[in-house]
Amino acid sequence: MKAPLPEDEDLRLAALREYEILDTPPEAAFDGLTQLAAHICQTPMAVVSLIDEGRQWFKSQIGMPVNETPRDIAFCSHAILHKDQVMEVFDASLDERFADNPSVTSGPEIRFYAGAPLVARGNQPLGTLCVIDRVPRQLTAAQTEALQTLSRNVVAQMELRLHAKQLAAELKEKARITEQLREQNAQLLHSEQETGRLLELAEKSRNALLSVLEDEQRLGHELRRWADAFENCAQGILIGLPGSLGIFACNRALAQLHGKSAAEIAHLSLMDLFVPGDHERVYAAITASQVEGQAKFEVAMLRAGGASFAAEVDLVNVQGEDGAPVYWVVTIQDISERKLADLMLARTNRALKMMSACNEAVVRATDEPHLLAEVSRLAVEIGGYRLAWVGYAQHDEGKNIQPIAHAGAEAGYLQEIRLSWSETAPSGMGPAARCIRTGKTVVCEDITSDGEGFFWKTAALSRGYRGIVCLPLLDEGRTFGLLALYASEVQQVGADEIKLLQEMAEDLAFGIRHLRSRQEKQRMQDVVLKVSQAVSAGHSEDFFHSLTRHMVEALGADGGLVGRLNPESRQSIETRALFMNGQFVENVSYTLPGTPCEGVSLGYTCIFERGIQGEFPADDWLAEQGIEAYAGIPLMDTKRQVSGIMSVFFRRPLDQASLVHSTLKIFAARVADELERQETDERIREQASLLDKAQDAILVRDLDHRITFWNKSAEALYGWTAKEVLGKAVTDIFYPNTQDFDAAIRQLLQEGEWVGELDQVTKDGKPLIIECRWTMVNDRAGKPKSVLCINTDITEKKKLEQQFLRAQRMESIGTLAGGIAHDLNNVLAPIMMAIDLLKMTVKDRQGQEILATISQSAQRGAEMVNQVLSFARGMEGRRMDVHAHMLIRDIEKIARDTFPKNIQIFTDHRENLWPVVGDPTQIHQVLLNLCVNARDAMPDGGRLVVTGKNVWLDENYAAMNLDAVPGPYLRVEVTDTGLGIPQSIIEQIFDPFFTTKELGKGTGLGLSTSLAIIKSHGGFIRVTSQSGQGSSFRVYLPAREGTGEHTLETRTVELPHGQGQTVLVVDDEQTIREITQQTLEAFGYKAILAADGAEAVTRYAQYRDSIAIVLTDMMMPVMDGPATIKVLRNMNPKVKIIAASGIATNEAVNKAAGQGVKHFVSKPYTAESLLKVLQVALAETEG
Repeated sequence: MKAPLPEDEDLRLAALREYEILDTPPEAAFDGLTQLAAHICQTPMAVVSLIDEGRQWFKSQIGMPVNETPRDIAFCSHAILHKDQVMEVFDASLDERFADNPSVTSGPEIRFYAGAPLVARGNQPLGTLCVIDRVPRQLTAAQTEALQTLSRNVVAQMELRLHAKQLAAELKEKARITEQLREQNAQLLHSEQETGRLLELAEKSRNALLSVLEDEQRLGHELRRWADAFENCAQGILIGLPGSLGIFACNRALAQLHGKSAAEIAHLSLMDLFVPGDHERVYAAITASQVEGQAKFEVAMLRAGGASFAAEVDLVNVQGEDGAPVYWVVTIQDISERKLADLMLARTNRALKMMSACNEAVVRATDEPHLLAEVSRLAVEIGGYRLAWVGYAQHDEGKNIQPIAHAGAEAGYLQEIRLSWSETAPSGMGPAARCIRTGKTVVCEDITSDGEGFFWKTAALSRGYRGIVCLPLLDEGRTFGLLALYASEVQQVGADEIKLLQEMAEDLAFGIRHLRSRQEKQRMQDVVLKVSQAVSAGHSEDFFHSLTRHMVEALGADGGLVGRLNPESRQSIETRALFMNGQFVENVSYTLPGTPCEGVSLGYTCIFERGIQGEFPADDWLAEQGIEAYAGIPLMDTKRQVSGIMSVFFRRPLDQASLVHSTLKIFAARVADELERQETDERIREQASLLDKAQDAILVRDLDHRITFWNKSAEALYGWTAKEVLGKAVTDIFYPNTQDFDAAIRQLLQEGEWVGELDQVTKDGKPLIIECRWTMVNDRAGKPKSVLCINTDITEKKKLEQQFLRAQRMESIGTLAGGIAHDLNNVLAPIMMAIDLLKMTVKDRQGQEILATISQSAQRGAEMVNQVLSFARGMEGRRMDVHAHMLIRDIEKIARDTFPKNIQIFTDHRENLWPVVGDPTQIHQVLLNLCVNARDAMPDGGRLVVTGKNVWLDENYAAMNLDAVPGPYLRVEVTDTGLGIPQSIIEQIFDPFFTTKELGKGTGLGLSTSLAIIKSHGGFIRVTSQSGQGSSFRVYLPAREGTGEHTLETRTVELPHGQGQTVLVVDDEQTIREITQQTLEAFGYKAILAADGAEAVTRYAQYRDSIAIVLTDMMMPVMDGPATIKVLRNMNPKVKIIAASGIATNEAVNKAAGQGVKHFVSKPYTAESLLKVLQVALAETEG
């Protein structure tokens, strides 16, 4: 749709052409404003558009593909019709004015447009500063205001450009006139030279008198012409005498410049025309003219009244034939207007540059103090002011002006002065006070002459201040502060400069308002967050106390209260929380009439920013507490009736009423809900008093899981009294793990009820299994309000079920154990037979030793199979003489080889220990179980002691111990310095499946099996323990006096051989390295040994190409196994590694696997296990 023409289109086009800006090259000043507009509004396109007769032409553009478009399709043609506002189009494709516009339907596909008119002289809109986007959007209020500010800057730049052009034309014209005068001066000099020549001819030619007379007539004519030109010249001219510095003659223009007649000036010296401070410059010019013949310079010329003005002087030194100066021709021109114009232009440009820098500071600012300091600094560094400061108007009794930030030569000035904007104050008539009161710019060009009412004039002059400009900072017509600029010289401020300074102050005020708005939002968020966190878990009276205290602290108030309105009289409130002077005071009954709370009780939000005592003189409490400001909000129940009041008090005027109001409003609903909930809970407790007689635990909780009712059976079941649990969340009381609880809650919310079993704990930590029946209770509106819970203890029932399941499980384990034992016998049988075959072929001593070792291990394996079979059948087993010292020695070896190095192992036994009749494998298992338990009880290391002793139990001991009978016993004691066993569970440690170890590290069968074995041998076990000091297990077995020996058969097994591969063996135990080397070499491998990780790295670097695989221990000094594996992996990511450890736990395996190791062998490993692992690992390498 084509836009109509403005009513005064001819005047608008005439005004546009006056600027002579159309079709001119791009200029950086306009481009900078365009870029700033695009940045602030966050659009890809921005344009400075001027509307000509038939087109719109872009003086500056970002993101547009063309420099002009026809006026008929220009958005800006519509925008200039409303020159007082920004035209904003959210989506051009939906706007009937632009839906079919080519710029919308095709490139650049405009959707969003916002244009601020460029209103120039005559109130004519010449075009727009507009921002454009390809997607629909809308500017914020701050962006719209910034766009208008930048449009005014564009117009100011156009004005500066025009003024600069006009000034350049005037300077060109003045230069032309000066050149004409110089030509006239040259003619005068020529005439003078001609006169001299004629005089010389007259002296020499007396006989040619007639000719001379004729020449004299001609000369007189020339002299008269010269005199007329001299007298009527627009520039001041004088003839000076070099010798005396006297003045021979001057023209009318010079007399007017100085203010005296030509005759009076003829009696003056040349130096009398210039200010004394410039005399040296005049002398220097005279000296220069004697060499150059001419000198040009600028000085301050005096007027007759003592005033001075800027003058340009052209001194021509007329010399005689001998080179001596005859006279001077001195031309003097008043250049004060030109100087003033230059000064005004420079100051205007400087003000524009300062405004642009300040606008950038406003855009980048993140906090108000930094912005004020930055603007003050820019005013000093760019604006050239001696001092710049920002002050805020205070609304205290004295109406003081408080300096906030400054820059420049302050020299203690702001600390010395005390400014007020009150008309009655002594300092209230100065420029700063008038600026605050009127909201207008106040300029004091020279405080020595026009500093009316300037109370601190002496302090200012002593610090070099002469001129002052005070610019108001406005917020919706209210002056909240000022920007004061102090100059070190007299301020001659032009209209253009004042306009730019005022716009800079407006931009600064906008930036301050924007930052305050953002800070207020942030503070609101902080206050809400702080109060919310404080009261999120609150309940009952604790909730009111926590909310009131945190709200008072967050808002910087001096007190606050939450009160419940008396439902009957509605003329008083009873406080639920009253916080004053940093502490809670006793709750009171507060009568409402005549107090600020009265209006709140009627349903109104009441905020008094100051003078509250004057508003309510009858409220003595306000006067006693010194309250100055008040804010209160009603608390509305679900029926929209006032149920209470929440308010805060201040002993100072309230300066952030909106923040206080918003905060109170946010939490009012929550507080009202809590008031209503407490009243409802009270009614529920009254109605549910009969439930205390029920056998089941009955409780009621709200939707936040906080307990609101707790009957006597619940006290008996859980151990907590109602006082201890009311208001607390059930998840914090008897749910160590809330996963199952959360799942039940989800089902409850979906179906309205839930029945199931949950694990809970009592007050003393006793675990319970509870059958729960939950029902959702709704309010009158049908919305969920609370949950009724009926809990039944089924712990004992579950224990009986578990015992039955355990019995079935034990039966299944026995069946499984028989099957496993059968399979193990199938494995061990060929091994043991192979040992006998090898004995017939191996004759050397070393081979026999190895076969003996293998035979012993195989025999032990066979005995373990028998033990499994015994477990499957019961505890019967073979019976033979068992020599305890051999078992203890074997246990010691196993412990030293397999337990962590930080556990010290000691044994104390003699070889004359009495033998016992029993199964050696079962007794070995008992001792090993006890030692392993001791190891696990010392995770940080400790001391393990195994002792054997012959004891005789008499009848007295047997009488005190039902499991004992008088007679000889072998006592084996296993003692540790570990964590100890708590006395509360020491009676349970022998129960099947009872364990205190982590999941995966214990079955709960070790001690129960050990006790069964010892009892099957006619013995018993005694335990002593102290928590934190260790435990001691004493095993008593019936013995017979005497000694005996025990021998073991030896067997061997055929193992796989290598093919000459080299194995790097890393272990800190020399014996392990040596036996491993012997085994490897005996079965076709080569071995390289290393005593620790550091040596292993060195060996691998030397023999890398020949080493096929690395066998490393996981626990070593200097560099342990994981570190060694990591370094070897860095050296060769493909290196094959077998990890070995004497602690064959999941943790050790995980450590090796975490380093990329696939193969693991437990120590002490047999030749069979080692060689098989090697065979598998090398097969993977080759494959």
